[in-house]
Amino acid sequence: QDTIVRYGGDEFVIVCPQPPILSEQAKKIGAEGRQTLIMERVREAVEKNVLIKTKILDKEGREQEVEKNVTISLGCFLVTKENENLKFTDLELTKEQIKERIKEQINKADSAMLKAKEGDKNRSIIYSD
Repeated sequence: QDTIVRYGGDEFVIVCPQPPILSEQAKKIGAEGRQTLIMERVREAVEKNVLIKTKILDKEGREQEVEKNVTISLGCFLVTKENENLKFTDLELTKEQIKERIKEQINKADSAMLKAKEGDKNRSIIYSD
């Protein structure tokens, strides 16, 4: 089951476990492709559906209230075979070890989000070393 929670301030965490049974299309695009699709769906949904009111100055210097679409930058950490030591589903782990692994995963996703905010913004990036 996919889960979204507010992590702090303007940061949210989305947890998308891999389903046990994958469609043929999902198998073809792989885990990274699936995560990219999920992130882009979230990004596009926010951009299309969330508006804020803000004030700008017109050509004559008068203040005008306008509505603008909200955009977001997303970062993702993907558990793969190469980094599966960061999984936290091992039943032999202590609560502290699980917390540390989750914290490390979030830090890596945060690093990718900061990279997404550089330059163009309004994009999504999957963490890579």
